Amino acid sequence: MYHTLANCLPICQAKNGVQLRLSVADLSSRQLATGAAQRLATVHDTKHRLEIPKVRLVEVSPRDGLQNEEKVLSLDDKITFINMLETAGLSTIEIASFVNPVKVPQMADAAALTRQFCSRSKNIGGLSPTFQVLVANMRGFEEAAEAGAQEISLFTATTDAFCRANINTTVSESLKKFSVIAREAADRGIKTRGYVSCIFECPYQGKVAPTTVVQVARHLLDMGCYEVSLGDTLGVGTAGPTLNLMEELHRNNFPMETVAMHLHDTYGQALANILVSVVHGGVRVVDTAVAGLGGCPFASVPLPTSPRWVDPAAATAAVAAAAAAKRLEADEKWARGMISPGTTSTTTAVPHTVHHAHRTTGDICRPSMPPQAQVIYPRVAPGNVSTEDVVYMLENSGIDTGVRLEALLDASAFICSRLHRSSNSKAAAALSGRKEQEMMNRQFIRCESAD
Repeated sequence: MYHTLANCLPICQAKNGVQLRLSVADLSSRQLATGAAQRLATVHDTKHRLEIPKVRLVEVSPRDGLQNEEKVLSLDDKITFINMLETAGLSTIEIASFVNPVKVPQMADAAALTRQFCSRSKNIGGLSPTFQVLVANMRGFEEAAEAGAQEISLFTATTDAFCRANINTTVSESLKKFSVIAREAADRGIKTRGYVSCIFECPYQGKVAPTTVVQVARHLLDMGCYEVSLGDTLGVGTAGPTLNLMEELHRNNFPMETVAMHLHDTYGQALANILVSVVHGGVRVVDTAVAGLGGCPFASVPLPTSPRWVDPAAATAAVAAAAAAKRLEADEKWARGMISPGTTSTTTAVPHTVHHAHRTTGDICRPSMPPQAQVIYPRVAPGNVSTEDVVYMLENSGIDTGVRLEALLDASAFICSRLHRSSNSKAAAALSGRKEQEMMNRQFIRCESAD
């Protein structure tokens, strides 16, 4: 049976009581996107509320966010940060990844974090958040299981080129490897979640068809993953492609209750894509990161015309040298008090070579092509969509997230102060500015009253 989005789209209630529903049966992709835009434009009243009960957020900043940061945090700081996230009401938190600590020093304390939080979660049952850890191979799984992990994450991609660059294997080989881990996890009572990278575009192979995304996601479900997180790794997706992907999922009878969206904000499109996924696709789980921490070093701004074909090794070395000099200068300024913590980032001042959040290998492994046949993609800082922005958008649209924004802002301020960097969240900046202005106004009123 052919399923259309019209069968599963939530109904929007306008102020005048007229119900609006978008039917996508027999529509082309262009008509589908146009219809969605018209529908969203029609429902503009500030009192409008979407009839969607709740969206669960998966907070990935302790793992995906911190793993790319060069400043290695102490175990105590990480514990404090995760406790603050829990206090804010986040019900699912990915706390660490079990990867080579030599290559990813930030995750060297993964076992200690897992023991700290997963043992407590087991003791108090459903009153505690779900704490997830990411594993890259069987060795990582064994270490996670020994530390008491109750839920693991596995990751693959839609293209062989990205898989080779990220985990030094093909898509099919990664699925075979992870199916063994998933079976072992099931035997031990450990739940498994899956990630799919590059759902819209691969930095090496270009555009990715929605059918490919569905096929890979289906493999993860079949191997035992209870949920599959679909990642726009480059952050290039917009509302149109997102709608197309939602339509493809429904056309293939994909169980939407198992779908999560992991959308990067490289081009500032993540919030729009999340809203499309939730309102039009029926997605009820979204991955986010406090302060917009993390992302993918492969995320880039492709050159649309006259691409620059250069030697990858020479380009990478040049960028790394420039980045190292810039970071050293910033660190020295910060040490001398010339710049304040939170006002600048010593890790994202310029593009630089870092390990991908899911990465377990050493230097970037590019597809086997001659240097002159490779286009260089500049690395950029924007990545994960900020939890603060998503909570602000959904809660003010009448969609419950269960997250307390004020407490979330405290967690964001804490982690940014520890990393000596500023937040990428627009909502956090605006709300903090408004709070400061209100404090100044109150002080002014008190001064006027005293006079």
